[in-house]
Amino acid sequence: MKKILFFPLYSGEFGWELMVWQGFLRKAAEEFDEVHGVCFEPFKHLYEDFTDKLYFATPPERHTQPAHDMPNEFLEDLDKLANDKDIDLSVFDSRGTVTYWNQQEHAQYKSYKKKTKKKYDAVLHLREMGHRAEDNDGAEWNKKLINRLLSEGQKIALIGTSKGSCDVDFPVDKFYDKPLSEVIDVINQSKVVVGQSSGPMHLAALCEAETIVWSNTKGDGLRERYLETWNPFKNTVNYLVKPSTSDIVNLVKCR
Repeated sequence: MKKILFFPLYSGEFGWELMVWQGFLRKAAEEFDEVHGVCFEPFKHLYEDFTDKLYFATPPERHTQPAHDMPNEFLEDLDKLANDKDIDLSVFDSRGTVTYWNQQEHAQYKSYKKKTKKKYDAVLHLREMGHRAEDNDGAEWNKKLINRLLSEGQKIALIGTSKGSCDVDFPVDKFYDKPLSEVIDVINQSKVVVGQSSGPMHLAALCEAETIVWSNTKGDGLRERYLETWNPFKNTVNYLVKPSTSDIVNLVKCR
């Protein structure tokens, strides 16, 4: 009897999708003959290495589409296999990812590190999001940081989304709203990845990149998460709390 695993759409925070959801799925996939699932198309790169059939949900908006709202062809496939007596079908239970999120023995991660020429001194993700707005530093602070890095002769690039990242007109390369595979390439072309606590900083960890990451709150466990729990390849992490732009510029210049 063929064992098939189905997984639903994950529509929560990007960092949790990276460090819990897809990692737990990849580990669970080892016990099945086939894996079928659904994701947002820009993030297919996370699932292609262990999924046999992948369906894409639309629109690609986080925090708006419930996890049970899946493409019709996905539901038709699920119904067909559920009624096949020669198929042992399992649907991935997301409750375990919440219960065991900090127990990495339940996860299997793929490294996205690539050997490539370093094109940038730093790649930045400077968030300006409505979600968890307390983690934002504000448009003026972000622009000041960019301006100071440029004045020190640092070549930088920006990653993120056009809706949730710093909007600037500086002479820098911007990779907003790009497929995940392209963002991974940019991260690998940088000496260090810089930004407030956010999903792209966890993506940098899966690229085994050095990071300079910070939070504006103390005692929330983020330090341990970045340095240990969600750092499977033990990359170098410079974790700061409420840094000044000078603190960050000085760290970037040391690379």
